[in-house]
Amino acid sequence: MMFVHAAFHLQFPFGGEPVKQGLVLKMGGSLGGDSLQAVASTIRMALAQERSVVLVHGGGPRISRALATQGIELPFVEGQRLTTDEAVHVVQRVLAEINLEVVTLLQSVGIPALGVATDNGLLEASPIPGLKRTARVNYVNADPIREWTEAGQVPVFAPIGMKKGLIYNMNADLAAAAIGGALGANRVVFLTDVAGIYENWETKKLLTNPSPQHLLQLYHAGSFQAGMIPKVEAVLACLDAGVPNAFVVDGRSEKAVAWASLATEDELGAQETPLGTRVTREGVFA
Repeated sequence: MMFVHAAFHLQFPFGGEPVKQGLVLKMGGSLGGDSLQAVASTIRMALAQERSVVLVHGGGPRISRALATQGIELPFVEGQRLTTDEAVHVVQRVLAEINLEVVTLLQSVGIPALGVATDNGLLEASPIPGLKRTARVNYVNADPIREWTEAGQVPVFAPIGMKKGLIYNMNADLAAAAIGGALGANRVVFLTDVAGIYENWETKKLLTNPSPQHLLQLYHAGSFQAGMIPKVEAVLACLDAGVPNAFVVDGRSEKAVAWASLATEDELGAQETPLGTRVTREGVFA
């Protein structure tokens, strides 16, 4: 029985056997060089352990600055940027620039990164009503991604989707959830600029190991604001798609990134000081 509200119920064809040690990392657009160094260190360790790795990045702050220079101001609706026909090409350009920067840095430290930045057709878009050229992921073509990771490469995705020849802006958290589900990944780790998901931001009450049901209840109660809304949606969506573990951690902390990405079940259970939010699928679904 699925616990997730219909808005989160996504099915992503696996395209083959699940990658039991597959790791999907999502790096927020607000994170800087320190986070990329932490990500690079974790990716090197994951590859040494023969895990497959996919990295998805955002670009929100840089997109906002680029749009402002063009005199374009667009609202956010429940954490999602409304994207006009005029704005989508600015979004695509900025994400392609960020993608190249990330890939170049990873390659400079010996990681075989592969940029997947624009109209590649791997992410099929499902336009969100009222948000114009902003979309969710309808389908992931997992076969090419799986071929890359099996060859030891690390695909680096910008959240751009296609539908009927048109380019769509996508939320990077939801794109990471879709890719994780499609690949049958073991973990999806969302890296942000706070310690995790807070039940109450004002009192700084951090959720360390909430059940998916509790997270969903808080979501419907309006406990989450702005960019945390799609992040919580993404956590629930990837669990719904079959990913056993979802984490939200501070991407500036190399220790937190490594913990969420690489720690064994025993190590996760033995961690006394919370390093972020972990939500598991175990015992929830029939």
